[in-house]
This record gives sequence, structure tokens and C-alpha cells, in this order.
Amino acid sequence: MMETVDLCIRHVDEDVLPELCVRLADVTRNGIGIATKIGCCQVIVSLTHQSTRDLTPHAGKLLSALLSCLTDRSPGVRKAAATSIGHVVKYAKESSIEKLISRINTWYLEKEDANVRLACGWVFRAFAQHSLDTLKNFASHVVPTAFLAMHQRSEDENTEIWSEVWSETTPGMEGGLRLYLKEIMDLVCPLLQSQSWQTKAQAARAMETIAEKLEEKLNNEQREVMLNALLESLRGRTWDGKERLLLAVSRLCKLRNDQALSAEMLDKVVRLLLIECGKQKKEYKLVAIKSIANVLDNNHLNKFPEFSSLCFPLMDPDKTDVDNDEKPEERAATQEMDLKLQETAFRSLGRIWPRDEETQVQYERKLFDILAKSLARSTWKIQVAVLDCLHAFLERLCIGTVANSERCQEILFQLMPLITTCLGNMRYAAVRGAAINVLEVFLPRLMENDEYSGRCLTGNHWKELLNHMEEMVKSEPQMALRQRVSGLIAHAVRYR
Repeated sequence: MMETVDLCIRHVDEDVLPELCVRLADVTRNGIGIATKIGCCQVIVSLTHQSTRDLTPHAGKLLSALLSCLTDRSPGVRKAAATSIGHVVKYAKESSIEKLISRINTWYLEKEDANVRLACGWVFRAFAQHSLDTLKNFASHVVPTAFLAMHQRSEDENTEIWSEVWSETTPGMEGGLRLYLKEIMDLVCPLLQSQSWQTKAQAARAMETIAEKLEEKLNNEQREVMLNALLESLRGRTWDGKERLLLAVSRLCKLRNDQALSAEMLDKVVRLLLIECGKQKKEYKLVAIKSIANVLDNNHLNKFPEFSSLCFPLMDPDKTDVDNDEKPEERAATQEMDLKLQETAFRSLGRIWPRDEETQVQYERKLFDILAKSLARSTWKIQVAVLDCLHAFLERLCIGTVANSERCQEILFQLMPLITTCLGNMRYAAVRGAAINVLEVFLPRLMENDEYSGRCLTGNHWKELLNHMEEMVKSEPQMALRQRVSGLIAHAVRYR
């Protein structure tokens, strides 16, 4: 039958075409059966090859009929209709194409049906395959939806189709974002306030990608617009995917030397992130702690008192948060998450340890006591995190000032046996390496002050540490660690 139809189409002229298009559109919209609708779609494609000049006045009717097939229950009908649309738009008026794209975008945003959303992707892919010039002419209308759709959950819907549309219309991820950033932001930002949790999460993933790819390339105005939208969406309860907002905020607060956020904006960011750190969901709390640590570190802000009040309870090695009603596998997962929180808290506190002497005097003793206690009674991963925190602690510690002279000397003196113990941990090279990192800061800082070096590097603790280092040079299996210890001994042997 289709062969007969193809033969007839060859004889279609400008006199027959108007009536044919009206009847064809009617059958396409109201026809019964999968074969009928798919057959109509194929006839329309054949018409686009045969009657190219005369089809323009009738293209709108055909597009309207094909559009109705995109909601059909049959995937074959939906796909055939999408392909036909890709052929017809080559001859359609701009106004018809604008209406079509607007309808497709509205369907994608408002319809929860995954099949309809997938059909929307098929339409734009058909544009790329059969009418690429049309797609590029209307890229500003298509690209924002394609970008948002690329951030669907991959296990729920197919994102590869939308990635194809994006790659056909843009010079790459970063280049496309720069070209169409305003249009993308106009679409994505309002969706952060959507009533649908799935849409909010999708918009959050999209915002994170923008922040990740453009990061320091955004100007201050663009950055503040994004931050205001993100911070507004941060308020309220925790929902799946909300952590993406935290990551986006963290990236947007990473600035070049010639950039600066207003003090008001930074204060707003910090206040909201501190609130998010107090949320009960541990996976979310973990991301919140990392995010605010990045913001404080990158912008050199001293919020140690507020942040430490959230982290100190997490760092207690004696803290047990076991629910006896949990199943063994659930209890193991809970304990693992608690350890991750502990590790993150140690690393984050090290990153934001301030250079402000007044704050140091207030908190150095408490922080060091927690670090010392945890170093002796924790797993190796926590020990590495503690040593990293100690590294930052010593690097920024104000040594030799009148205000904290005695306290600093006591801390440094107590540190040596802890480092000696870590250097002797032959089971984990990561612990030994982290201990050497601490020594590489510890010894030069001491040698800055003759009084401290004379007191601390002549006692039994120092002799024991130096002997252990010399023994390590002989027995350490990793050459890189042996060489670093040898360098430390060469600089410090005169204090033996």
C-alpha cells in the first residue's frame, strides 16, 4: 500500500496539495490504530521531499497534527511523529516554529510523564538530524531546555538524546553556557522554587554544573543573581538533591583576585550555610560542612567560633550514636557515616583555623586537646585527617607572642610524642606520610624562635623523636618517605 501512496505523491501539485494536507492532518490527528498514524507520518515525510516549495502555507496544520501524536501511548507513533516534525519545520513559517518550540518546552516543564518528556527530546533531535539550520536559528529557545533536560536522573529518563541536541547547537559545555547563560538562568532559577521536588532537584543539578564550569569566569552581577536564587531555595526542609545547592554556592564563592562579593552577600551566605550544617540528615550535613569550609577558606573569613561549635561535638572519639533497634547492616552504615563526618570536621577545622591571634588564644588549647585525644584513639583515616588539621594548625599558629607564649610552648612540647607514635605506625604509610607533613611545618616554625627551639628540641621527647626518625631512614619501605625524613634530620641534627 505504501508503494502505491508513494507513486501517488509524485503527482501531487499545488492544486491538490491544500485539500490533501487538510485531510492528511485530520487523519493524523484522529486516525485509529498505530499503523494508520505511523503511515500518515511517513506520507508527510514523503511530501516534504516532493512538494518543497508549496508546503510552507500548510506546514502549520501538519505540525499541529503531528504534535498531537507526541502524547500517543505508542512509542512508535511518538517517534514517527517526532521524525516527521523534524522534516516539516524546514518549510514552516517562523511563527509556526516558535509556537511549536514553545509548546514542546511547556510540555517538558509541566508534564510529569517520562514518555512525553522523551518525545520532546526526540523532536529536538529530529531538528538536529533533518533541519539543523532551523535548530540553530532557534537555539536560544531550545538550548535552555536541553541543558535542563541533561540533568534528569539518568536512571529515570534518557539524557543522551538531550546531550546530542546540546552538542549540535553549542560549541561545547563551557562555550554553550557562556553564549546562552542569560536564557538558561531565566529558565532554571524560577524552577528552584518549584512545588515538585523532582524539578527542584533537577534545577539544583543544573545550577551546580553552571557554577562548576564557569566558576571564576562569572562576573559579579551574574554571580550575585545565581547566589540569591540558590540561597532562597536553601531555606526550609531538606530534600533529595538539595546538597547540589550547597556545592553550587561553594563554587560561586570561589573568586579570582580581581573579583569580590559584597560583605552583605558573604554574610548572608555564611549565615545560611551555618544553618544548613545543623540539619539532622548526616549525608546532607557532610556536604554542608565541606561547603562552608570552602567559602570561609577561599574568602579568608574568621567564623571559627560559630563553626567550631558545630564541629567539636562531631569530633569526640568517645561519642557513640548507636541505635540498638537498627539492623547490623544499618548500624554499620551509620557508623561509617559518623566516621566520614568526623573526618570532614577535622579537615574543615584545619582549613578555617584563623591567623587572628585573639581567636587562637581562645581556642588553641581546646582544639589541640581534641586533636591529641583523637590521634591516639581513632582509625587510620581519622588519624590522617587529624594530622592534616595539625598541619594547618601549626602553619598558622602565632608562635612567640607575649599573649600565648607559654601555651604555645606547652602545645609544641606535647606534640612530639604524638608524632613519634605516628611515625612508628608501620601498617599505614598514609599515617606516616601525614606525620612527616606535620614535622615539615613543625621544625621550621620552632627554628624561627631560638627560645622555643632551645627548650623544646633539647629534651627527652626530642631525642626520642630524632632517634625514631634515624631508625625510620633505615627501615622505611617507601623511598620517598625515607628521603623526606633524611632531609628533616639534616636540618635538625644540630639540636640533638
